[in-house]
Amino acid sequence: MGEEEKLEQQEEKIVMGGKADQIVNCQRCGKEIKVQDGHSFETEDGKEVYVCNDCIAQINQALEEETKNPNIFGALLLGLIAGIVCGLVWYFVVTMSNTEYAILTILMGWFIGSAVCKGAGNKKGMRLQIIAALLTAITLVLSELFIGLNFIASDPEVNMTISQLFLGSIFTGDIFNQLWEVIKNAGPIGLLIWGFGLFWAYSIPRPTKI
Repeated sequence: MGEEEKLEQQEEKIVMGGKADQIVNCQRCGKEIKVQDGHSFETEDGKEVYVCNDCIAQINQALEEETKNPNIFGALLLGLIAGIVCGLVWYFVVTMSNTEYAILTILMGWFIGSAVCKGAGNKKGMRLQIIAALLTAITLVLSELFIGLNFIASDPEVNMTISQLFLGSIFTGDIFNQLWEVIKNAGPIGLLIWGFGLFWAYSIPRPTKI
């Protein structure tokens, strides 16, 4: 190792040592701490902030509680109710305008994701993310199925209501084929629009990170 490299390493150690003893304020509680006694974080604008050990312990405890023992039944129940409400809104908007709006799927994902978190006891976590995404996907597919049945029922020659068509598909076992057809007929654009809703539903129950 050359002398120049040794001098550079020594200079870096001196700088770091001087910074370690620097007095800063905890970003959370304002307490004065030495840099070496705190935890540094970089903000989105590139600014370095420091948090004391006591605040870090409190934050870690809060984050642990956030994902601990979620009420899965409550999450499913409230998420299902939210899904029914969103499905009805999606059904009426699409049937009246014959257009699928991406903003509505985003709101649907947000609403269902928030309901899942609320039903779980204001909890978050991977299980709740999966539940929210699945409920959103089911809501979208079933809503699209009923939209399709609505157009079929509107044909005078069919002479059947939407509910009769739906129950008939269940009793005959054709419901799964119809659901698969709904997914295939959505096309790339339709699936992309659905993806916005799924993304938001999955994102809302995501655990907080520091």
